[in-house]
Amino acid sequence: MVENNEKMYLELLDFDTDKKEKWVKQRLPYSVLFELTARCNMNCVHCYLQNVHDTKELSYDKIIEIIDILYEKGIVFLTFTGGEILLRKDFVDIYLYAKKKGFLVELFTNGYLFDDKIIDVLAEYPPLLVDISLYGASENTYRKVTGLQNAFARVIQNCKKLKKAGIRVSLKSPIIDLTYPEIKDMQMLADKLQIPFVYTFEICNTIDRQDMPKMHQISLNKALEYEFANHYKQIQTEGRKSKSNYDEIINELRTNEKVYSCNVAVNSFVVDYNGKMCPCMKLRHRGIKLEKNNYEKIWSDFKKYSAQIATMDYKCKGCEALYYCDVCPAEMDFLYNDPEYRPENACKCAYIRKAFYENKISFDEALAEAKENEKGGII
Repeated sequence: MVENNEKMYLELLDFDTDKKEKWVKQRLPYSVLFELTARCNMNCVHCYLQNVHDTKELSYDKIIEIIDILYEKGIVFLTFTGGEILLRKDFVDIYLYAKKKGFLVELFTNGYLFDDKIIDVLAEYPPLLVDISLYGASENTYRKVTGLQNAFARVIQNCKKLKKAGIRVSLKSPIIDLTYPEIKDMQMLADKLQIPFVYTFEICNTIDRQDMPKMHQISLNKALEYEFANHYKQIQTEGRKSKSNYDEIINELRTNEKVYSCNVAVNSFVVDYNGKMCPCMKLRHRGIKLEKNNYEKIWSDFKKYSAQIATMDYKCKGCEALYYCDVCPAEMDFLYNDPEYRPENACKCAYIRKAFYENKISFDEALAEAKENEKGGII
């Protein structure tokens, strides 16, 4: 999901190629994810903020101060997220302030709290995108996941209202044990609504490192089975259309000496609900309180993540399956205080993917290996 947004941002930046190249080459940020609140009207079983929903949110004045800092520093894309952003009584004022400053604004929401007033405002001052989290394809599943009665129908109705108002909408779903049986139904629903839909099997610990959300994580075997069965053709045609490009990526990863092969703190960062500037969502524990006079110092300090060179013992050095690995160094830093830590199952999983996608083992053989791998525990 994040990768899709990054691609969209870069495409939009094509209107000024010179500026885009400057941003990318000089490591200048152009995109910020801003948590307006930790509060939420839902109580989702998998939520990584579930233990901090009662945290006092930033004042309106402080949020405006931060938005002004982002404006002065040349940020173009601003995504508002939560918690649930629409719980803020001043949400419309915050949104309009950002829009009138010239930001391209994206909204992350559960879609439940939209009313006609908010939709009218969004219709007049359209966001880049309203990205709605989908927690199933039935009232029963929605109730089990979110704790709310009759939420499903209301969210879907709001999706229809937003589309009718000409507002661009997308749906995303974190797949857990409760929603896994309804993946296909969610896709069919999205197709019927003519709304793009993406999902992820990734579930994170709470931000205080509790593992309650992972109690609802589906098994590795199921995740791989669904991935292999439903995306093999897509990856073959889209992800590896150019063999030369594929080989180039593989070679770059194998020879890469850096721990973080992603774009952490290269062209984007996060401002959390406490007003801390963080390298990314999973490095929020490394966040620093953002004030008027310390932005440059913080951003300069964040260079250490993208520049961090791996130690001699880093087990990912030269790994042939790194292209297929989805372990996040930031999450390892968060959980184990070591970005180089790698769960054994993660390595095995990457090699299973590699063997399958490079046609070295069959679908059944891949599933058998995944099932055997799972005995070591869920990643």
